[in-house]
Amino acid sequence: MLPFKLYGYSSTLIWADNAPSRPGTLENMYGGGVNIISFHPPSSQLPAVKSGTSKLQSAIENNEDHTQAQTLIRRYSRGLGAEGIVLSLIKIGDKWFVTDLRMLYVS
Repeated sequence: MLPFKLYGYSSTLIWADNAPSRPGTLENMYGGGVNIISFHPPSSQLPAVKSGTSKLQSAIENNEDHTQAQTLIRRYSRGLGAEGIVLSLIKIGDKWFVTDLRMLYVS
């Protein structure tokens, strides 16, 4: 993965690995001010972490010939501080390009 910059609250950033959560872990601390980034399939009704999945691939929905894809990027910081953005991509040759970013929800 190439380095990239995220903008928002200046606080700790935690990548949620979609593994079952354990009580007391930092990512479960309500109101702690951390930013949690996770990926989910856009067709899921709720952007909840699915227990037992740990691969990013399970969060990507492809078309039949794998030339187009979508994923839901979820950012959560606390309480009602979250948003979900659907990222659409298209494959040209061996490279993927972002074609659309669409806000699915915000709280």
